[in-house]
Amino acid sequence: MSNYGLTLPSPITADVQAKRAAVIDPATGNASVPNVAKAKCAGMFIEDTAASAGFASIQVEKVADAVAGAPCAFEDSLTNDALGRLVPASGNPGDKVWCVGFARGKATAAGDVIDVLIQRHLVVI
Repeated sequence: MSNYGLTLPSPITADVQAKRAAVIDPATGNASVPNVAKAKCAGMFIEDTAASAGFASIQVEKVADAVAGAPCAFEDSLTNDALGRLVPASGNPGDKVWCVGFARGKATAAGDVIDVLIQRHLVVI
């Protein structure tokens, strides 16, 4: 269960899903679920929000609920997949991967809900 920390309201122009990673477009300031893997995420959306609401809440610190996109282990550095789910950081040697935080539990399959300690960081594979 989440220990909700600081949340920031961000403008949205498309529906967003709870427990998915959130990216903010620097040109417009609009938040969305990332549509590319390994994006530089701001945090996690905390509730399903329709675009008509105009704003959605993004949790940017402490422990949040997250949907896993692949199995992961406790303390794995987690980045996002192209659906906003969290997956362990991976790549080729020398790749730099932006991560949203660390797994605080274990996922055995895609779709599991896990806790993630939001602590944005860069990992070199």
